[in-house]
Amino acid sequence: SDAERKLLRILHYGNEEAVYVPGCRLQKKFYEEDKVNLLRELIAEIEHQPLFDIIRKVMRKKTSLYPELILYVLAECARSEIKRPSALKAAEEMCTTAEYFLLFFKFAKGLSPFIGTGRACRRFITNWYLKKNSLELAEMVGETPSYRGWRHADLIKIAHIKSNDPATAAVLTYLSRGAKTMIDKYGEDPKAKEVVSYLKNVDNFRKDGDQTSVIRTIETYMLTVNHLNFIHLKKKPVWIALLRRMPVDTLLDYIHLLCKYRMFRKGRMWDQEFLTAVCDVLCNVNSVAESRLQPSRVFIDLCTYQFAPKYKLELAAKSLRRLAQKPPAISYDLVTNLEKLITTTYDNVEPTGLRYVIAVDNSDMHKRRCAHLQYMMTSQAAAAIAVTFYVAEKQCDILLCQGSTATSINLKSKKPKISEVAEKFATAERFQRSGPKNILAGLIWAMKQKREVDVFIIIGTCLQFQGLAGKVAELRSKLLVPDFKLVLCCLCETHHQTIKDNNIFTVIGFDEKVCEVISCFAKGVF
Repeated sequence: SDAERKLLRILHYGNEEAVYVPGCRLQKKFYEEDKVNLLRELIAEIEHQPLFDIIRKVMRKKTSLYPELILYVLAECARSEIKRPSALKAAEEMCTTAEYFLLFFKFAKGLSPFIGTGRACRRFITNWYLKKNSLELAEMVGETPSYRGWRHADLIKIAHIKSNDPATAAVLTYLSRGAKTMIDKYGEDPKAKEVVSYLKNVDNFRKDGDQTSVIRTIETYMLTVNHLNFIHLKKKPVWIALLRRMPVDTLLDYIHLLCKYRMFRKGRMWDQEFLTAVCDVLCNVNSVAESRLQPSRVFIDLCTYQFAPKYKLELAAKSLRRLAQKPPAISYDLVTNLEKLITTTYDNVEPTGLRYVIAVDNSDMHKRRCAHLQYMMTSQAAAAIAVTFYVAEKQCDILLCQGSTATSINLKSKKPKISEVAEKFATAERFQRSGPKNILAGLIWAMKQKREVDVFIIIGTCLQFQGLAGKVAELRSKLLVPDFKLVLCCLCETHHQTIKDNNIFTVIGFDEKVCEVISCFAKGVF
């Protein structure tokens, strides 16, 4: 039904319309009151069993691009007394990490009507803490004592949790009363010795300013970057200790911070020891496979590393009317390893088995930047999308739309460099946009070539939607696959027009999840 389709869209990317807007859902205020009313209407409209079947299906298949959206929907379901038991049961299954657990209560208590603290809620909280092994619980809460404004202490007080197991009781005491009380109460208990020792060291680690002691604690307890306090962020030996076990996706989260603190430099020279430690993580094939890292994510980080400092300095020079400073040097080794990482991540892209045509309108891609990623040129974003599908799918034609004609681009390699394809888009002959006729040049090309195409992806800086739905409807009967799907990628737009057609999907801007969104839409996930 239409309501179920809208719910699936919300669960996957946070919007009931067939429009994807990049960016963090929390920062983009997807959870504000003005947006929640429609979700509540959908929850009320869909019957109880189908509602939770849909939610559980998305949970188990892990197709949601923003898993916190599932918690958001479950929190809304839990506001209803009838749906609360099922919602809390599903939330218990979903909250596999401390972040998810605390985030659920942020949503549950963030908007009125608030979820009460009745028996069902207290049971849910109690089960989350008491059903875990004491050491596992200690590791989880030690890494994430609080999240998004919520602390474990808040929930322990709500549920009045008590445990007969000394080790678990020690963890609960640590969370509610602090390390000192835990040590005084359970420090001599042999059953709680391991847990107390771990939490004591984690607590001291966050306050410890001694570099040697911090490194020893990291290596002894295999602590992660999430345990770090701000006092450790500028200490290079601490980072080297962390890098030995750091997953590649976590490194990418922090690589720009490392650049900011000049970790790659040693005076006026490159710090080869640190660079080697970072490059070893980037080259870890097993870590790449486990992280399911996508090529577009790595390419965005590469572009940010290469071009962000220069762009910021140029922007500052314009606004302050002064001469632009020379941007910091770029490490060739780091760039090379990031490019190799992009090639490795192609194996993480799941093919859909569909036939694609990607039509790129390069009218002004040589000078315009992406709406949501100011460090990326639109030609780079277009290339990232095109190359990802070109590598993953058996049939994928890349077209360059020039005026009302479309020309096929032949790529020599099966795994071409995204930067080289971006250069082609930026330097190819350009024509002025000519409205919908230009947008549909790829469809007309497929019709003339008698190509069977399941998905058309039209990429441009700004695409004009006026009258588009009617023209697409006319072309459906003329193409070999009349029920094809059409994706419109507007890389520079910040606003959108809704097209009421379930086979047309719109992307506004670009981020690392765009290719996954398109794949999900192409497969009919939502």
